[in-house]
Amino acid sequence: MPLEVKPWWNENRIKWYERASKCSDFHKKLTKAIESMISKDDTILELGCGLGYCTELLYKDGFCISAYDIDASVIEEARMRSGLDIFRQGDSYKLNDNANTLLLLFFGKITKGNNFDIFSKLAKKTIIYVTGGGSLRHTSEKEVEEFLRGRRLCYEKQVQTIAFHQPLEDEIEVEEYLCSYYEGQTLKEKREKIKRLKSARYKYILENNKKIAIFKIDVEGASN
Repeated sequence: MPLEVKPWWNENRIKWYERASKCSDFHKKLTKAIESMISKDDTILELGCGLGYCTELLYKDGFCISAYDIDASVIEEARMRSGLDIFRQGDSYKLNDNANTLLLLFFGKITKGNNFDIFSKLAKKTIIYVTGGGSLRHTSEKEVEEFLRGRRLCYEKQVQTIAFHQPLEDEIEVEEYLCSYYEGQTLKEKREKIKRLKSARYKYILENNKKIAIFKIDVEGASN
């Protein structure tokens, strides 16, 4: 029997992510970095958009973008928050859609199986692949570079570190948050990084200076 994959998003994770975004300029800085590698003349298709913060900013900055996520709950959240009808529910691995540029923002392990071939068929010119480090869900910067070199694909890369701290209300929420995302040694390390704040609203914060690699991959004319 196939393994059951639990949905990534739930009510708490949506709440925490929205709070972290509101309390930082993470998505504004990340969007500007992405914009430096794309053109307003190109159509953009984003897969695994989640809550769509960068999607919304790109659209409002004049880019022609549409976005998909398999989770209907985050698509509804993105539509309600932004008031935009550019978010669609759908399986990113089974789409019949394409654009000049494909945007994969912390989504899809492009080095796994035939994922890259699936994604590259949706991009007429380029893939923008953004990763924050190696994990079960993300491919590391080193893995991506080794894969692209192995496929002899042309690419550009920029690396940035952007703060994306997580404010938390009290000790109970600290434990709820940590246990929702981490386990084992990683859980222990994250718990040690929690800091107490003087803020009346949020008493704790988990600092996260997120190292991000942004790849612009040329797929125009590349053989799959």
